[in-house]
Amino acid sequence: MKIGILSQKEEKNIDGINRVTICLMKELLNIDNKNEYSFVGKTDWLGIDMPYCDIIPNSRKTMSLNYIVNSEKYNIIHSHYKPFEFNSKLGCAKILTIYDLLVLNNKKENLGPYDFFDKEIRKCAQNMDAIIAISENTKKDIVNSFNINPDKIKVIYLGNYTQLKYVDIKKFHDLYKKVGNNYILSVSTMRKYKNINGLVKAFCAFKEKYPDNDIKLVLTGKNDPSVDIGAEIYECMKKQKDIVFTGYVSDEELSALYSNCIVSAFVSFYEGFGLPVLESLSFGKTVICSNTTSLPEVGGDAVEYCNPYSIESMAVAIEKVIMDEDYRKQLEDKAYSQASKFSYEKAARETLELYNLFKW
Repeated sequence: MKIGILSQKEEKNIDGINRVTICLMKELLNIDNKNEYSFVGKTDWLGIDMPYCDIIPNSRKTMSLNYIVNSEKYNIIHSHYKPFEFNSKLGCAKILTIYDLLVLNNKKENLGPYDFFDKEIRKCAQNMDAIIAISENTKKDIVNSFNINPDKIKVIYLGNYTQLKYVDIKKFHDLYKKVGNNYILSVSTMRKYKNINGLVKAFCAFKEKYPDNDIKLVLTGKNDPSVDIGAEIYECMKKQKDIVFTGYVSDEELSALYSNCIVSAFVSFYEGFGLPVLESLSFGKTVICSNTTSLPEVGGDAVEYCNPYSIESMAVAIEKVIMDEDYRKQLEDKAYSQASKFSYEKAARETLELYNLFKW
């Protein structure tokens, strides 16, 4: 079969869906020597040795692919994000991956292009032959929001693209000077739904109860300028010296932060998957994790759950894993086993199984 992968917008620092696409395609090309793959759209910047058709403009509108499907004789078009359409008489299957419907479920927070998801993605999803969801929770949202037959939706979990190797944080002198050896790590952008403010308040409550404990809370990630919650956090930092904000870090610096943290915390209100939880578990770390949406699917029984809507619940979770070393060790012992359930090799094999359903 000839399979076309609809490309994304070019990025200088490749992240998010483009990162997922790279990891998945590398594994697909490694395990599948029968099908022919090419990108639909210019991808010379993506770093994958795969042909492409330079035809697709960057757009949030549904793209008509009649010409390219007909001329290239594709059997399957698979989009990891962009909505598309073409004449069904061309005999080509349509597959769309949906990562989450966060924008639709949180309209008041203005988290993204609402109309794009409500109109373009909705229409595209309803016309697909198959949809890939990255969690059971995302699948449920697709069914409820778009009235899609659940039998048409296949759940394929993401893998881990972080370099899984121990990195001594002392290698990065300035970073080590900031964070030290004893810290809770939070990897997240500063968006309201990520609940960083709640985590900060819970940490402050813990420090009030245990003022002699020298553990720090390290916040790392990009501060999204469209949702300015950074000011609130900086105010907290003035009062609580053990809150450290690193800003954006490189992949190797992130590996160093994971390698050396005592605990990681991910207390988001909503997630389509929850990659930082998987990353933490892959480093054998104890994780404080929200009990909402898709996160229990990733965490299994290897994390300490909390209610992200309750400061008290989060503070109790921090206390439990920090003050009870034996309990923390029990969770660490489960971490690698839970993380091993997710990989891009597994995702590629399940994706290929889906492709093979459309052999002509």
